[in-house]
Amino acid sequence: MKAQRTISPLAATEPLEPRRHFSVSALVGHTIKLAGDDNPNDFVVRLDPDDSNNVQVYDGVTLSTFARGDVKQVLVTGNGGDDRLFIDNSFGFVSRPDRAPLAIRFNGGDGDNQLLITGDTGDENLAAVYTVGNAAGSGTMASRGGNGTSQRILFSNAGTILDFTPGASLTVAGNGRSNYLALTNGPAANDGSPSGQVAIQDVQVMRAAKTKKHDKAKKNKLSATPSVTSIATQTTFAAIIFSNQRTITLAGAGGDDFIDVNLPESPPALATIIADGGKGSDQLAMESVADGISAQPRAIERSGTAPAFSFTTAPATVSDKKHDDKKHDGEEHEND
Repeated sequence: MKAQRTISPLAATEPLEPRRHFSVSALVGHTIKLAGDDNPNDFVVRLDPDDSNNVQVYDGVTLSTFARGDVKQVLVTGNGGDDRLFIDNSFGFVSRPDRAPLAIRFNGGDGDNQLLITGDTGDENLAAVYTVGNAAGSGTMASRGGNGTSQRILFSNAGTILDFTPGASLTVAGNGRSNYLALTNGPAANDGSPSGQVAIQDVQVMRAAKTKKHDKAKKNKLSATPSVTSIATQTTFAAIIFSNQRTITLAGAGGDDFIDVNLPESPPALATIIADGGKGSDQLAMESVADGISAQPRAIERSGTAPAFSFTTAPATVSDKKHDDKKHDGEEHEND
């Protein structure tokens, strides 16, 4: 059995080899393609430390440099092994020089794959949105700088996302179905500071069983006790571990959503938690919030300090099917 790599909230891009190879053959049209093998592979996309008019990519062997204005899309395929894609913003926000988004597509393939967004852009207005897809391990991570430049990462077969780039806000959004979003503390950083982690799932909402006639008297006696909604997991998406965000928003979108906040320790810079249920009949459990953090519920129909919902493995009848035909698989195509 192969050893598993650990996840560190202070992970940083490993030092790249000092040689520089100015490649033309790897750029097809406006697209760069990187591919791994069946071993663990590390890929890096960043701006050139010596010239921000260039973008650099590293495939574990060669560091290649291209004119930033020539690159519209980067395609990364991990294949087998536990692969990692680093978006390294240490030398500037990884984006196109105009306001069109730089499209980055990452298919981790088999293995326990990670998407890591690191480095300080120096932009206090940077805003990021993680939207889950349709299939497990799929979604979109879209970030926009204060000057309008942007990057859009469409990923599949990813187990974990780590976002350590400082920013104004991070939004974790559902996909229009009934979602469960849980905000907790993640693994401690190397310096001992806490991180935050959001887990998100598609869930089935159980229909309440019909009450038999001889149960009506018993039901009336218990009517003052709040009912508990049973939910069952359908799909588990990539969890996101974060730090250095001033605001975290849990956005349920459509469907009947369930948001659980249990964050006794504050990650660096975090000041505000927004729990937004969106459309549907949404529930919020605000179990614990660290001192100094403002919690702001929005569009929540039922809330409390403990969950009024519980997970079950019993077969479920889906009571919310109106969004089942929507496609959010994180596999949209960008124009070259």
